[in-house]
Amino acid sequence: KFRLSLFGTERAFLPMTLNGAMANDEEILEHGYFISAPDDNHGRPVIFYDRTRFTTNDKEFRQKIFRCFFYFEQTRLERQRGYV
Repeated sequence: KFRLSLFGTERAFLPMTLNGAMANDEEILEHGYFISAPDDNHGRPVIFYDRTRFTTNDKEFRQKIFRCFFYFEQTRLERQRGYV
């Protein structure tokens, strides 16, 4: 239900890839709102994000940010050791 509200009916059930559900949201990933750092000492991926850059009332932009955050969550949760 959450994924459907975030991605809409056309993209909600596409693969969670840059060519699938994330198509047209690449600019958020490319502008450094979310940054993947090297894995920590336990092999867990590290993700940084700067919340101060997300202060906007533009609903579409905020949806893109939420979709990108969801993308990072989904791809990182595939790792057995979790993430930081």
